Amino acid sequence: MDPITCPHPNCRNEWVPRKANPKKCPRCMNPLWSSPNPKRKTIKRQVQAVEFKPTEVPMADDEPSFKEEMTAIREWAKDLPPLDVSTPRKDPLAERKARVESLLAGLI
Repeated sequence: MDPITCPHPNCRNEWVPRKANPKKCPRCMNPLWSSPNPKRKTIKRQVQAVEFKPTEVPMADDEPSFKEEMTAIREWAKDLPPLDVSTPRKDPLAERKARVESLLAGLI
């Protein structure tokens, strides 16, 4: 017998069948392997290339610009106390290890 190829796009298995008309593909087990469309059609969406053109957003006369806003935020943040990053974080793994060791010490 001649070799058969499964038309499924993800399978493409090629085998020599034992019977004249096999019921399913031995690799993907698809019973519709012999049909021209073994699975539902996948819809390929055509993506159109969209050219991005940044536009200048008109601002009202009384609105501050980005630079002015950032300058004001920096001035405001100068008076804030610095963040305290010196406090160590709790290590959950170390806590769990200490608990297991204490439980083991109680068993011994």
